[in-house]
Amino acid sequence: MSHAVNNSVFVYMKRLLVGLCLFPILIYAQSVKLQQTLTSIQLDNGIVSVSFNKQNADLNALSIRGISLLGKGGRAYLLAPDFNLNQSVCTVVKQTDSLVELSFLHVASNHFTYDLHYVLKSGDAGIYCYLLESHQAKDSVGNY
Repeated sequence: MSHAVNNSVFVYMKRLLVGLCLFPILIYAQSVKLQQTLTSIQLDNGIVSVSFNKQNADLNALSIRGISLLGKGGRAYLLAPDFNLNQSVCTVVKQTDSLVELSFLHVASNHFTYDLHYVLKSGDAGIYCYLLESHQAKDSVGNY
């Protein structure tokens, strides 16, 4: 019987230790904030701050803990041969306190549809990015 009591105390202490280790992270993780103007959209989780041009999905600003990673007047963008996201439609796919997901949708003249997504999560020191590329079977082969 004492072995079972000692084992349950050990399990309780282990859970308490894990909880105490995670407690500072849970306290300091800020919700993800979103602000928009006619031409830009900004996300900020207290660690990462990023600003996008709504027309072409360019990153106009990217900072981690207040330090700019793009430099003065810098920008970042997705680059591929004969590819750009000019004339994109920017939408907020999902917005909660812990996550914001943006989509930049572009239907290109080469019969491909490009859907560039950015996700910022609360407490993360980086931003996630993925590209969905689609082409309908009835469309021509397309050019690159």
